[in-house]
Amino acid sequence: MNKDLPSKWDVTEDTLHSDCRIFQVHKRCFRRQSDKVEGEFFVLDTNDWVNVLAVTPEQELVMVRQFRYGTKEFSLEPPGGVIENGEDPILAGLRELEEETGFVGTDARLIGSARPNAAILSNRCFFVLVQDVKKTAELAFDQHEELVTELHSLQNLKAMVENEEITMRTAEYLKKITDKLNIPFVFKSSYRKANRTNASSFTGIGDDKALKLLGKVRDTFDVPIVTDIHESKEAEIAAEYVDVLQIPAFLFRQTDLLQAAAKTGKVVNIKKGQFAAAESMKFAAQKVVDMSNNQVILTERGNMFGYGDMIVDYRNLVWMKEMGFPVVMDCTHSLQQPNNGSGVTGGLPHLIEPLAKAAVSVGVDGLFIETHPDPSSALSDGANMLPLQRIEDLLKKLLRLKSAL
Repeated sequence: MNKDLPSKWDVTEDTLHSDCRIFQVHKRCFRRQSDKVEGEFFVLDTNDWVNVLAVTPEQELVMVRQFRYGTKEFSLEPPGGVIENGEDPILAGLRELEEETGFVGTDARLIGSARPNAAILSNRCFFVLVQDVKKTAELAFDQHEELVTELHSLQNLKAMVENEEITMRTAEYLKKITDKLNIPFVFKSSYRKANRTNASSFTGIGDDKALKLLGKVRDTFDVPIVTDIHESKEAEIAAEYVDVLQIPAFLFRQTDLLQAAAKTGKVVNIKKGQFAAAESMKFAAQKVVDMSNNQVILTERGNMFGYGDMIVDYRNLVWMKEMGFPVVMDCTHSLQQPNNGSGVTGGLPHLIEPLAKAAVSVGVDGLFIETHPDPSSALSDGANMLPLQRIEDLLKKLLRLKSAL
């Protein structure tokens, strides 16, 4: 026996426990060869499975959205299904692709396989790549199937895979740092980036998935959540998952949007328009208060200075505080350099610290700071973000400054 490998187990008994529609449950008794230890286990015997990565000529991936009985929620996934006994995985993949989506292709190849859960499942999952697919066939759903076909750019799908990991990791790190420093922490993330310079820029991973991710952050780390809304109909939907609804600076005068946010009973954070004076914010705040909601925050995010630069007039912070509402300084968006000829907004992140120090000196109630583990790879606003590893040092400096005032 190879001492570098664990001991094998021999099957001593195999009985059928139950025969279900698409799998059989077996009770199997095993004996370990090395020391004769015995154990009883349940195994699901089922057919092999195939997942299809179908790519259109436009480099979009064909995906299907459907309700899954195991998780009791909707799932976005590649087309796929059961491989019939004796069926070739590639032919099975082409069949499932056509039946579920109506897309067909001829350039298909097997790119790999895996055991989905070798602890309890006996089957193998095959992965088939089909390129240059086109929709030419009629759908042929099974009795219990109801699928919606979606096309997603490869960039968008990459974001879907990475977004949850980065979001959860960032929230966990910030929660630990702020708890250690005894600083109140509110987590901000957009579930949809609607105000992009370029139409091809990343806008999100899907509203439902993104909002559920924000809810997961709130439940996992017990922190309040802020997200922006851009239309009145979004207010009630987003309010189910977050604690603060943010009104974007470009939209701070939109009466219907402000009223819809106010009606949810959530805190409403209104960002001052880049073109607006502090005095105009009292009218935006009053629209929320008039809906019997006094939970208003006002946020400064700089004013346009020419066509592609921003400056901060710190008098605005003082004047907005005099209105009787908490005031937040947005230390990162205030350093944006918009209207960039490249179609991507630039920024001056090395000035985040001096802007934050000046805001603390003025007496703001909170700071808005965008951060990311690797701003250069961020899908939005990376040019004006503070690297995550620098947050703790900045917060310590700001605490010392505040205590000295």
